[in-house]
Amino acid sequence: MAVFLGGCSTPAERYHRLARETGLKDLVLPGAGFELQAFFAPVDAGANATLHVYLDGDGTPWLTPRLVAADPSPRDPLVLRLMLSDSAPTLYLGRPCYLELDDRDTCPSRYWTNQRYSEEVVASLATGLQTFLADHRFEQLVLIGFSGGGTLAMLLAPRLPKTVAVVTLGANLDPDAWTRHHGYLPLTGSLNPMLANPLSSHVYQLHLVGSEDDNILPTVSRVQVEVVQGMRHNCCWEPLWPEILDRLHALEH
Repeated sequence: MAVFLGGCSTPAERYHRLARETGLKDLVLPGAGFELQAFFAPVDAGANATLHVYLDGDGTPWLTPRLVAADPSPRDPLVLRLMLSDSAPTLYLGRPCYLELDDRDTCPSRYWTNQRYSEEVVASLATGLQTFLADHRFEQLVLIGFSGGGTLAMLLAPRLPKTVAVVTLGANLDPDAWTRHHGYLPLTGSLNPMLANPLSSHVYQLHLVGSEDDNILPTVSRVQVEVVQGMRHNCCWEPLWPEILDRLHALEH
């Protein structure tokens, strides 16, 4: 029965249940016309603390090539699980229209289909994070994004002066090349990190793509991508994550 009920739960319910079970603080942040679901793991890290901000993937924008999903939220809380293994202060920053906060009058489907990386979406995330930072004293930010969350991390970094590192996992770093490669319709109205100015040389970048990932291109112009042998798009980042966190912590100290 427990398995059956778990299978029937909505994506938002799975995220909230995991957050409750692990003691995360449930937040709703204002995001420039949207509400953003967030989960915070406060840690007493002392002065000059660094906040790790986790950004989730695109989830399920489409059910079929012609049918838009009513709820694009990721079905598997992979990114939240990665965050839970991080000993630093961490914040899961939800995307506009994800995890059932906004109604469909506020959130038309373009914000998780062709405009999933639009100016409105990026500005909303930046506003939500700045609101959070106004109430919490963090000196530095590390932006961590999985899949489309990595796209958004790259677009957010120039807007957040405290950013010292961007880490992406299986990220769509060049949406225009990605749509051409797969024969998809262009993401009209979305921003492309590869068409923006390069990030400052003071921002550490680590971009990981699995060698068996058939969704994301392993070669991206202008940024160095590290190919992880045997990895697929959704699997298996959790066993690798402690090693990546060690690299980050060494950078921060």
